[in-house]
Amino acid sequence: MAAAGLIAVRGAAASPAPAAAPPRSNDDDVPGLPGNDELQRSGLRGIQDARACAEKACDSVETSRGHLCAIRMLLDHPHLPGLPGLLHVMRASARRELDAAQKLEQETISLAHSVCLL
Repeated sequence: MAAAGLIAVRGAAASPAPAAAPPRSNDDDVPGLPGNDELQRSGLRGIQDARACAEKACDSVETSRGHLCAIRMLLDHPHLPGLPGLLHVMRASARRELDAAQKLEQETISLAHSVCLL
């Protein structure tokens, strides 16, 4: 995502300096995109949607990682009351987050692929 952001800012230019600010659009739907090319606007919206979906997937993975780290720390204290039940709940939460991340990944791929087909 960072590389895509850099490419977008620099317009894939050979120079590492940021490109000039894009002209403002009259259409507020996609600010900064000149002209009235609906295909470009649709493609940009699709890329923006794919990026938002990918960011949600990353958030789900981070949440799952947090659950797994907590489980690892709790395993150092096997004599805590109710630990097996807590570990089961936390593991199930981590699994749900990873499942959500996988669904978001597939949605991101689908959105990106649909932009390629425009």
